[in-house]
Amino acid sequence: MRMRKHKINDDIEIVELGEEERIRMIEEFLVKKRAMEELLPKTESTEKAKPDVRPRLYDWGRGRPRKHFNKTVTMVHRPDGTLVRAGRGRPGDNESRIKVKVSHDFKVQPRIVYKLVDDKLEKLA
Repeated sequence: MRMRKHKINDDIEIVELGEEERIRMIEEFLVKKRAMEELLPKTESTEKAKPDVRPRLYDWGRGRPRKHFNKTVTMVHRPDGTLVRAGRGRPGDNESRIKVKVSHDFKVQPRIVYKLVDDKLEKLA
């Protein structure tokens, strides 16, 4: 089967190629590709390419600088004076919720017991 032409309209014409034509075109492409690869110089570098590293203006990333350096965290105040991060739902009968301001990079983890010392959260070991 050779080429078949289908005319859709005055501007568009579709050409169907036979199996031999497709194979011939692929082989021509591969021959040209191999010839181009032989012309290109082969570079063998033993060093890994170093990434382009630029110094950052801020420690927290790019974009707009921070306006607020504190965040408010809701904690559950237990009767023994310890604090635990508040989950969903209401606190227990002997517990109360309080809001504590901490630094924006302070990670308050659930199920970790904290104590409030001089308006700062400290982990209890």
